[in-house]
Amino acid sequence: MDIKTADRMIQDYLSSPEDFVIKETVDGIDVVRFVLPEEIVKYVELKQNIWRSEWNKHIEDGEQFPYVTHPEVLHLSRSITELFLEETMSRLGVSEFEQWASGKAYDVGQRVMIPDAYWLIGGFNAKLMADFLRKKGEKKKVTFRSIGTGAGVYERSIYEQFSNFSTLTTDISIHSCVISALNLEMYNVGKKSRDKISVYLVKGRAPVELLKKDRTVVVQIADCIDALKWDKEDGNSFNAVGLDNFLPYLPEAYVKETFELCLDLLKADARIQFLGLDKTRVIVGELYKIGQIIKGGCADRFKKAIEDERNRMDKEGKEFLFGYEVVYKTDSTDVIREVKTVWAGNIFDWVREYIFSFRIKDALIMNKAIKSATGLSTLSDLVISLTADHFKILKVLLEERDKEYDVVVSPGSEREDGKKVLRAATIDVK
Repeated sequence: MDIKTADRMIQDYLSSPEDFVIKETVDGIDVVRFVLPEEIVKYVELKQNIWRSEWNKHIEDGEQFPYVTHPEVLHLSRSITELFLEETMSRLGVSEFEQWASGKAYDVGQRVMIPDAYWLIGGFNAKLMADFLRKKGEKKKVTFRSIGTGAGVYERSIYEQFSNFSTLTTDISIHSCVISALNLEMYNVGKKSRDKISVYLVKGRAPVELLKKDRTVVVQIADCIDALKWDKEDGNSFNAVGLDNFLPYLPEAYVKETFELCLDLLKADARIQFLGLDKTRVIVGELYKIGQIIKGGCADRFKKAIEDERNRMDKEGKEFLFGYEVVYKTDSTDVIREVKTVWAGNIFDWVREYIFSFRIKDALIMNKAIKSATGLSTLSDLVISLTADHFKILKVLLEERDKEYDVVVSPGSEREDGKKVLRAATIDVK
Protein backbone atom coordinates (compact mmCIF):
# COMPACT_ATOMS: atom_id res chain seq x y z
CA MET A 1 0.00 0.00 0.00
CA ASP A 2 1.42 3.36 -0.93
CA ILE A 3 -0.04 6.34 0.92
CA LYS A 4 2.10 8.66 -1.20
CA THR A 5 -0.06 7.73 -4.19
CA ALA A 6 -3.12 9.15 -2.44
CA ASP A 7 -1.23 12.34 -1.57
CA ARG A 8 -0.17 12.79 -5.20
CA MET A 9 -3.77 12.48 -6.32
CA ILE A 10 -4.75 15.30 -3.98
CA GLN A 11 -2.04 17.53 -5.45
CA ASP A 12 -2.89 16.59 -9.04
CA TYR A 13 -6.68 16.79 -8.98
CA LEU A 14 -7.76 18.88 -5.98
CA SER A 15 -5.36 21.81 -6.02
CA SER A 16 -8.40 24.10 -6.45
CA PRO A 17 -11.01 22.79 -3.93
CA GLU A 18 -13.39 25.61 -4.83
CA ASP A 19 -14.10 23.73 -8.08
CA PHE A 20 -15.40 20.71 -6.16
CA VAL A 21 -17.38 22.34 -3.32
CA ILE A 22 -20.47 23.55 -5.15
CA LYS A 23 -22.79 26.13 -3.59
CA GLU A 24 -26.50 26.16 -4.46
CA THR A 25 -29.62 27.82 -3.08
CA VAL A 26 -32.73 25.78 -2.25
CA ASP A 27 -35.84 27.35 -0.69
CA GLY A 28 -33.77 30.49 -0.15
CA ILE A 29 -31.22 28.52 1.91
CA ASP A 30 -27.57 28.07 0.91
CA VAL A 31 -26.37 24.47 0.63
CA VAL A 32 -23.19 22.88 -0.68
CA ARG A 33 -22.46 19.54 -2.29
CA PHE A 34 -19.20 17.82 -3.11
CA VAL A 35 -18.11 16.68 -6.57
CA LEU A 36 -15.16 14.30 -6.88
CA PRO A 37 -12.93 14.21 -9.99
CA GLU A 38 -13.43 11.12 -12.12
CA GLU A 39 -9.77 10.13 -11.61
CA ILE A 40 -10.26 9.97 -7.85
CA VAL A 41 -13.52 8.07 -8.24
CA LYS A 42 -11.78 5.43 -10.37
CA TYR A 43 -8.92 5.19 -7.89
CA VAL A 44 -11.31 4.75 -4.95
CA GLU A 45 -13.34 2.10 -6.78
CA LEU A 46 -10.19 0.13 -7.62
CA LYS A 47 -8.90 0.24 -4.04
CA GLN A 48 -12.30 -0.59 -2.54
CA ASN A 49 -12.67 -3.67 -4.74
CA ILE A 50 -9.19 -4.85 -3.72
CA TRP A 51 -9.92 -4.31 -0.05
CA ARG A 52 -13.33 -6.02 -0.13
CA SER A 53 -11.66 -9.07 -1.63
CA GLU A 54 -8.93 -9.01 1.05
CA TRP A 55 -11.51 -8.47 3.78
CA ASN A 56 -13.73 -11.35 2.72
CA LYS A 57 -10.65 -13.58 2.47
CA HIS A 58 -9.44 -12.83 6.01
CA ILE A 59 -12.61 -12.00 8.00
CA GLU A 60 -15.05 -14.81 8.80
CA ASP A 61 -18.49 -13.98 7.35
CA GLY A 62 -16.93 -10.73 6.15
CA GLU A 63 -19.59 -10.22 3.48
CA GLN A 64 -22.17 -9.37 6.17
CA PHE A 65 -20.45 -6.02 6.84
CA PRO A 66 -22.21 -3.36 4.71
CA TYR A 67 -19.04 -1.63 3.53
CA VAL A 68 -15.30 -1.63 4.14
CA THR A 69 -12.68 0.99 3.34
CA HIS A 70 -9.15 0.55 2.05
CA PRO A 71 -6.53 2.26 4.29
CA GLU A 72 -5.39 4.39 1.34
CA VAL A 73 -8.97 5.57 0.79
CA LEU A 74 -9.23 6.51 4.47
CA HIS A 75 -6.03 8.53 4.11
CA LEU A 76 -7.30 10.11 0.91
CA SER A 77 -10.62 10.99 2.57
CA ARG A 78 -8.87 12.67 5.47
CA SER A 79 -6.81 14.82 3.12
CA ILE A 80 -9.87 15.74 1.04
CA THR A 81 -11.77 16.64 4.21
CA GLU A 82 -9.11 19.14 5.26
CA LEU A 83 -9.28 20.78 1.83
CA PHE A 84 -13.09 20.79 1.65
CA LEU A 85 -13.56 21.95 5.25
CA GLU A 86 -12.15 25.42 4.73
CA GLU A 87 -14.01 25.85 1.45
CA THR A 88 -17.29 24.64 3.00
CA MET A 89 -16.91 27.05 5.92
CA SER A 90 -16.39 29.88 3.44
CA ARG A 91 -19.37 28.91 1.25
CA LEU A 92 -21.75 28.51 4.20
CA GLY A 93 -20.48 31.52 6.14
CA VAL A 94 -19.10 29.58 9.11
CA SER A 95 -16.31 31.39 10.93
CA GLU A 96 -15.51 28.72 13.53
CA PHE A 97 -16.45 25.16 14.30
CA GLU A 98 -16.71 22.74 17.19
CA GLN A 99 -14.22 19.88 16.98
CA TRP A 100 -16.33 16.93 18.11
CA ALA A 101 -14.78 15.00 21.00
CA SER A 102 -11.25 16.27 20.46
CA GLY A 103 -11.14 15.27 16.80
CA LYS A 104 -12.32 11.67 17.26
CA ALA A 105 -14.53 11.82 14.16
CA TYR A 106 -11.66 10.57 11.99
CA ASP A 107 -11.18 7.58 14.28
CA VAL A 108 -14.91 6.83 14.07
CA GLY A 109 -14.51 6.58 10.29
CA GLN A 110 -11.62 4.14 10.73
CA ARG A 111 -13.67 1.68 12.76
CA VAL A 112 -14.86 0.08 9.51
CA MET A 113 -11.38 -1.50 9.30
CA ILE A 114 -11.93 -3.44 12.53
CA PRO A 115 -14.92 -5.84 12.59
CA ASP A 116 -15.40 -5.73 16.37
CA ALA A 117 -15.57 -1.92 16.34
CA TYR A 118 -17.96 -1.86 13.39
CA TRP A 119 -20.27 -4.82 13.99
CA LEU A 120 -22.89 -3.34 16.30
CA ILE A 121 -23.26 -0.19 14.17
CA GLY A 122 -23.09 -1.65 10.67
CA GLY A 123 -23.72 -5.36 10.95
CA PHE A 124 -26.47 -5.20 13.57
CA ASN A 125 -28.16 -1.80 14.05
CA ALA A 126 -27.91 -0.61 10.45
CA LYS A 127 -29.26 -3.93 9.16
CA LEU A 128 -32.27 -3.71 11.48
CA MET A 129 -32.96 -0.18 10.29
CA ALA A 130 -32.39 -0.97 6.60
CA ASP A 131 -34.78 -3.93 6.79
CA PHE A 132 -37.41 -1.74 8.43
CA LEU A 133 -37.07 1.09 5.89
CA ARG A 134 -37.12 -1.39 2.99
CA LYS A 135 -40.40 -2.85 4.21
CA LYS A 136 -41.85 0.64 4.62
CA GLY A 137 -40.60 1.66 1.20
CA GLU A 138 -42.58 -1.06 -0.54
CA LYS A 139 -45.73 1.06 -0.33
CA LYS A 140 -44.72 4.68 0.18
CA LYS A 141 -41.93 7.26 0.24
CA VAL A 142 -39.69 6.82 3.27
CA THR A 143 -37.93 9.48 5.35
CA PHE A 144 -35.31 8.89 8.03
CA ARG A 145 -34.05 11.18 10.80
CA SER A 146 -30.56 10.72 12.23
CA ILE A 147 -29.03 12.61 15.15
CA GLY A 148 -25.29 12.71 15.86
CA THR A 149 -23.89 11.97 12.43
CA GLY A 150 -20.24 11.71 13.51
CA ALA A 151 -18.46 10.29 10.46
CA GLY A 152 -21.64 9.09 8.73
CA VAL A 153 -20.77 5.42 9.28
CA TYR A 154 -24.24 4.50 10.55
CA GLU A 155 -26.08 6.34 7.76
CA ARG A 156 -23.85 4.96 5.02
CA SER A 157 -24.19 1.44 6.42
CA ILE A 158 -27.96 1.73 6.06
CA TYR A 159 -27.72 3.08 2.50
CA GLU A 160 -25.38 0.25 1.52
CA GLN A 161 -28.26 -2.14 2.30
CA PHE A 162 -31.23 -0.06 1.12
CA SER A 163 -31.05 3.29 -0.68
CA ASN A 164 -34.57 4.32 -1.69
CA PHE A 165 -35.23 6.85 1.08
CA SER A 166 -34.28 10.38 2.14
CA THR A 167 -32.35 11.32 5.28
CA LEU A 168 -31.85 14.39 7.43
CA THR A 169 -28.83 13.93 9.72
CA THR A 170 -27.48 16.46 12.21
CA ASP A 171 -24.27 17.21 14.08
CA ILE A 172 -23.16 20.40 15.83
CA SER A 173 -19.64 20.14 14.39
CA ILE A 174 -19.05 21.26 10.79
CA HIS A 175 -15.89 19.15 10.87
CA SER A 176 -17.90 15.99 11.54
CA CYS A 177 -20.48 17.03 8.96
CA VAL A 178 -17.86 17.44 6.23
CA ILE A 179 -16.38 14.03 7.09
CA SER A 180 -19.87 12.51 7.03
CA ALA A 181 -20.89 14.16 3.75
CA LEU A 182 -17.69 12.96 2.05
CA ASN A 183 -18.18 9.42 3.41
CA LEU A 184 -21.74 9.40 2.08
CA GLU A 185 -20.52 10.74 -1.27
CA MET A 186 -18.02 7.86 -1.35
CA TYR A 187 -21.03 5.52 -1.12
CA ASN A 188 -21.81 6.45 -4.74
CA VAL A 189 -18.51 5.09 -6.04
CA GLY A 190 -19.16 2.03 -8.18
CA LYS A 191 -22.95 2.28 -7.79
CA LYS A 192 -25.43 2.23 -10.67
CA SER A 193 -27.13 5.56 -11.37
CA ARG A 194 -30.47 4.35 -9.97
CA ASP A 195 -28.85 3.54 -6.61
CA LYS A 196 -26.82 6.73 -6.17
CA ILE A 197 -27.74 9.34 -3.56
CA SER A 198 -27.49 13.13 -3.58
CA VAL A 199 -25.68 14.58 -0.55
CA TYR A 200 -26.05 18.20 0.60
CA LEU A 201 -24.55 20.18 3.49
CA VAL A 202 -26.45 22.98 5.19
CA LYS A 203 -25.84 25.21 8.19
CA GLY A 204 -28.95 25.75 10.29
CA ARG A 205 -32.45 25.08 9.02
CA ALA A 206 -32.70 22.42 6.31
CA PRO A 207 -34.59 23.10 3.05
CA VAL A 208 -37.88 21.17 3.22
CA GLU A 209 -37.83 20.79 -0.58
CA LEU A 210 -34.74 18.57 -0.43
CA LEU A 211 -36.38 16.16 1.99
CA LYS A 212 -39.15 15.55 -0.53
CA LYS A 213 -36.66 14.04 -2.98
CA ASP A 214 -35.85 10.33 -3.11
CA ARG A 215 -32.33 9.13 -2.30
CA THR A 216 -31.32 12.47 -0.84
CA VAL A 217 -29.23 13.09 2.28
CA VAL A 218 -29.11 16.48 3.97
CA VAL A 219 -26.23 16.78 6.44
CA GLN A 220 -27.21 19.57 8.83
CA ILE A 221 -24.80 21.57 10.99
CA ALA A 222 -26.87 22.48 14.03
CA ASP A 223 -27.64 21.84 17.67
CA CYS A 224 -29.81 18.75 18.02
CA ILE A 225 -32.63 20.37 19.99
CA ASP A 226 -32.77 23.39 17.68
CA ALA A 227 -32.85 21.10 14.63
CA LEU A 228 -35.70 18.98 15.97
CA LYS A 229 -37.70 22.08 16.84
CA TRP A 230 -37.23 23.37 13.30
CA ASP A 231 -38.47 20.02 11.99
CA LYS A 232 -41.62 20.43 14.06
CA GLU A 233 -42.16 23.99 12.84
CA ASP A 234 -41.60 22.98 9.21
CA GLY A 235 -44.01 20.04 9.45
CA ASN A 236 -41.34 17.39 8.85
CA SER A 237 -42.22 13.84 9.87
CA PHE A 238 -40.22 10.63 9.71
CA ASN A 239 -40.70 6.87 9.47
CA ALA A 240 -37.73 6.25 11.73
CA VAL A 241 -35.21 8.01 13.97
CA GLY A 242 -31.67 6.85 14.73
CA LEU A 243 -29.34 8.25 17.38
CA ASP A 244 -25.90 6.72 16.93
CA ASN A 245 -23.64 7.14 19.99
CA PHE A 246 -25.02 10.60 20.67
CA LEU A 247 -27.05 10.41 23.87
CA PRO A 248 -24.41 9.13 26.37
CA TYR A 249 -22.62 12.48 26.40
CA LEU A 250 -25.76 14.34 27.44
CA PRO A 251 -27.48 14.79 30.81
CA GLU A 252 -30.71 12.85 31.22
CA ALA A 253 -32.84 16.01 31.05
CA TYR A 254 -31.46 16.71 27.56
CA VAL A 255 -31.98 13.05 26.60
CA LYS A 256 -35.61 13.29 27.68
CA GLU A 257 -36.21 16.47 25.67
CA THR A 258 -34.58 14.88 22.62
CA PHE A 259 -36.85 11.83 22.86
CA GLU A 260 -39.93 14.00 23.36
CA LEU A 261 -39.19 15.97 20.19
CA CYS A 262 -38.42 12.77 18.26
CA LEU A 263 -41.75 11.27 19.29
CA ASP A 264 -43.52 14.41 18.07
CA LEU A 265 -41.97 13.87 14.62
CA LEU A 266 -42.73 10.18 14.15
CA LYS A 267 -45.23 8.92 11.62
CA ALA A 268 -47.49 6.00 12.50
CA ASP A 269 -45.80 2.61 12.87
CA ALA A 270 -42.31 4.06 13.21
CA ARG A 271 -38.99 2.90 14.64
CA ILE A 272 -36.59 4.50 17.14
CA GLN A 273 -33.08 3.14 17.40
CA PHE A 274 -30.16 4.28 19.52
CA LEU A 275 -26.71 3.11 20.48
CA GLY A 276 -24.11 4.32 22.94
CA LEU A 277 -20.91 3.64 24.78
CA ASP A 278 -21.00 2.33 28.32
CA LYS A 279 -18.53 3.63 30.90
CA THR A 280 -16.15 0.82 29.94
CA ARG A 281 -12.61 1.30 28.68
CA VAL A 282 -10.73 -1.02 26.33
CA ILE A 283 -6.94 -0.84 26.31
CA VAL A 284 -5.36 -3.71 24.40
CA GLY A 285 -1.64 -3.59 25.20
CA GLU A 286 1.06 -3.84 22.55
CA LEU A 287 2.74 -6.77 24.30
CA TYR A 288 -0.53 -8.72 24.30
CA LYS A 289 -1.06 -8.06 20.58
CA ILE A 290 2.52 -8.98 19.70
CA GLY A 291 2.28 -12.16 21.73
CA GLN A 292 -0.93 -13.23 20.01
CA ILE A 293 0.45 -12.43 16.54
CA ILE A 294 3.67 -14.37 17.14
CA LYS A 295 1.79 -17.36 18.53
CA GLY A 296 -0.55 -17.45 15.51
CA GLY A 297 -3.75 -19.43 15.02
CA CYS A 298 -5.63 -16.73 16.91
CA ALA A 299 -9.02 -17.28 15.29
CA ASP A 300 -9.07 -20.98 16.20
CA ARG A 301 -7.87 -20.35 19.77
CA PHE A 302 -10.39 -17.55 20.31
CA LYS A 303 -13.18 -19.79 18.95
CA LYS A 304 -12.37 -22.27 21.70
CA ALA A 305 -12.56 -19.52 24.35
CA ILE A 306 -15.94 -18.42 22.97
CA GLU A 307 -17.24 -21.98 22.92
CA ASP A 308 -16.26 -22.40 26.58
CA GLU A 309 -17.98 -19.12 27.45
CA ARG A 310 -21.11 -20.15 25.53
CA ASN A 311 -21.29 -23.42 27.47
CA ARG A 312 -20.95 -21.53 30.75
CA MET A 313 -23.69 -19.08 29.76
CA ASP A 314 -26.00 -21.88 28.64
CA LYS A 315 -25.82 -23.38 32.11
CA GLU A 316 -26.86 -20.00 33.56
CA GLY A 317 -29.66 -19.55 31.01
CA LYS A 318 -27.92 -16.59 29.38
CA GLU A 319 -26.91 -15.73 25.82
CA PHE A 320 -24.60 -13.31 24.04
CA LEU A 321 -26.12 -9.83 23.78
CA PHE A 322 -26.85 -8.50 20.24
CA GLY A 323 -25.55 -11.77 18.78
CA TYR A 324 -22.00 -10.56 19.51
CA GLU A 325 -19.92 -13.47 20.74
CA VAL A 326 -17.06 -12.10 22.82
CA VAL A 327 -14.92 -12.94 25.84
CA TYR A 328 -13.47 -10.00 27.76
CA LYS A 329 -10.65 -10.09 30.29
CA THR A 330 -10.44 -7.14 32.69
CA ASP A 331 -7.71 -5.96 35.05
CA SER A 332 -8.01 -4.88 38.68
CA THR A 333 -9.24 -1.42 37.61
CA ASP A 334 -12.05 -2.92 35.46
CA VAL A 335 -10.35 -1.91 32.21
CA ILE A 336 -10.80 -4.49 29.44
CA ARG A 337 -7.31 -5.67 28.47
CA GLU A 338 -8.18 -8.61 26.21
CA VAL A 339 -10.94 -8.98 23.63
CA LYS A 340 -11.42 -12.47 22.25
CA THR A 341 -13.72 -12.85 19.25
CA VAL A 342 -13.34 -14.77 16.02
CA TRP A 343 -12.92 -11.42 14.25
CA ALA A 344 -10.20 -10.24 16.64
CA GLY A 345 -8.43 -13.51 15.90
CA ASN A 346 -8.90 -12.92 12.16
CA ILE A 347 -7.29 -9.49 12.44
CA PHE A 348 -4.31 -10.78 14.44
CA ASP A 349 -3.82 -13.60 11.94
CA TRP A 350 -4.07 -11.09 9.08
CA VAL A 351 -1.34 -8.91 10.61
CA ARG A 352 0.78 -12.02 11.16
CA GLU A 353 0.42 -12.91 7.47
CA TYR A 354 1.64 -9.42 6.52
CA ILE A 355 4.65 -9.66 8.85
CA PHE A 356 5.77 -13.06 7.64
CA SER A 357 5.29 -11.93 4.04
CA PHE A 358 7.61 -8.98 4.81
CA ARG A 359 4.76 -6.51 4.23
CA ILE A 360 5.75 -4.51 7.29
CA LYS A 361 4.12 -1.25 6.17
CA ASP A 362 0.80 -3.04 5.74
CA ALA A 363 1.14 -4.63 9.18
CA LEU A 364 1.80 -1.22 10.75
CA ILE A 365 -1.26 0.25 9.02
CA MET A 366 -3.45 -2.54 10.39
CA ASN A 367 -2.01 -2.07 13.87
CA LYS A 368 -2.71 1.66 13.69
CA ALA A 369 -6.32 0.89 12.74
CA ILE A 370 -6.64 -1.42 15.76
CA LYS A 371 -5.34 1.33 18.06
CA SER A 372 -7.67 3.95 16.54
CA ALA A 373 -10.74 1.74 16.76
CA THR A 374 -10.14 0.49 20.31
CA GLY A 375 -9.00 3.97 21.35
CA LEU A 376 -12.54 5.21 20.81
CA SER A 377 -13.44 3.54 24.10
CA THR A 378 -11.60 6.38 25.85
CA LEU A 379 -14.68 8.45 25.01
CA SER A 380 -16.29 6.51 27.84
CA ASP A 381 -14.62 9.08 30.10
CA LEU A 382 -17.10 11.60 28.65
CA VAL A 383 -20.16 9.39 29.21
CA ILE A 384 -22.58 10.94 31.69
CA SER A 385 -25.73 8.91 30.97
CA LEU A 386 -26.18 5.25 29.98
CA THR A 387 -28.07 3.59 27.14
CA ALA A 388 -29.90 1.34 29.60
CA ASP A 389 -31.22 4.47 31.34
CA HIS A 390 -32.13 6.08 28.01
CA PHE A 391 -34.19 2.99 27.27
CA LYS A 392 -36.11 3.45 30.53
CA ILE A 393 -36.68 7.15 29.82
CA LEU A 394 -38.12 6.41 26.39
CA LYS A 395 -40.43 3.69 27.70
CA VAL A 396 -41.80 6.07 30.37
CA LEU A 397 -42.46 8.74 27.73
CA LEU A 398 -44.25 6.24 25.50
CA GLU A 399 -46.42 5.06 28.36
CA GLU A 400 -47.26 8.64 29.36
CA ARG A 401 -48.50 9.19 25.81
CA ASP A 402 -50.46 5.90 25.85
CA LYS A 403 -48.40 4.73 22.90
CA GLU A 404 -48.26 1.07 22.03
CA TYR A 405 -44.76 -0.17 21.32
CA ASP A 406 -42.71 -3.31 20.75
CA VAL A 407 -39.18 -3.74 22.06
CA VAL A 408 -37.21 -5.17 19.15
CA VAL A 409 -33.83 -4.97 20.92
CA SER A 410 -33.28 -4.31 24.62
CA PRO A 411 -29.94 -2.82 25.70
CA GLY A 412 -29.72 -4.95 28.82
CA SER A 413 -27.61 -3.60 31.68
CA GLU A 414 -24.29 -4.27 33.40
CA ARG A 415 -26.14 -5.82 36.33
CA GLU A 416 -27.91 -8.26 33.98
CA ASP A 417 -25.16 -9.24 31.56
CA GLY A 418 -21.85 -7.81 32.71
CA LYS A 419 -19.54 -5.29 31.10
CA LYS A 420 -20.16 -4.18 27.52
CA VAL A 421 -18.42 -1.54 25.43
CA LEU A 422 -21.51 -0.58 23.42
CA ARG A 423 -25.23 -1.12 23.99
CA ALA A 424 -28.07 -0.72 21.53
CA ALA A 425 -31.85 -0.48 21.61
CA THR A 426 -34.57 -0.60 18.97
CA ILE A 427 -38.24 0.12 19.63
CA ASP A 428 -41.16 0.07 17.20
CA VAL A 429 -43.82 2.66 18.02
CA LYS A 430 -47.38 2.00 16.84
